[in-house]
Amino acid sequence: MRLNLGCGLQQISGWTGVDFDEKLNPDIVADVAHLPFEDDSIEEIYASHVLEHVPYDSPALKEWFRVLRRGGQITIAVPDVNQIYMLYKHGGKWGPYSMPVDIAYVNASVYGADTMADRMPEGLFTGPGHMHKQIFIGDMLVQAMIAAGFDEVHEVLACTIRTSSIGEVMAQGRKFDGHALCFSDKPYCLTRRCDQPQGE
Repeated sequence: MRLNLGCGLQQISGWTGVDFDEKLNPDIVADVAHLPFEDDSIEEIYASHVLEHVPYDSPALKEWFRVLRRGGQITIAVPDVNQIYMLYKHGGKWGPYSMPVDIAYVNASVYGADTMADRMPEGLFTGPGHMHKQIFIGDMLVQAMIAAGFDEVHEVLACTIRTSSIGEVMAQGRKFDGHALCFSDKPYCLTRRCDQPQGE
């Protein structure tokens, strides 16, 4: 099974959508920090703009590590406040309406998209769950993933689902559960337990 965590209205073929808001009709209604799955049971996890909606000390990342099977891959995307500031500073645009990255957008990246709900006629940013509870700057996502136990964590420009958007950081990692191979000749590849003998 492959999980699309915090799926909202986004349905991805071949993926099981998980969201806490039953009104969005996800495949599974659940809190992303407390998933109803056995240990090591999930093949792959995708979580786009979810992690910023849980507190920085939430067990969410460790929960995702728990359910991911050994060798499984996780892809996480979050807004990068520093990138968004640079877009604001240099007159960047965002979204299908090519709207300006203005001070309202900068604040929304910190506090949550619901602060811009009145500017979105579709009502996409209304309802529960749009408040942000943590921010990410630079490699904070990579470091948080490593701290949660993931290996081979690195930023990516795209995954099998989509390319990375402006103003966000996307990172991937794997679960080796103490059996990570150390690729010391690849500086982009951050591993967590390089003291483990290879082949164990």
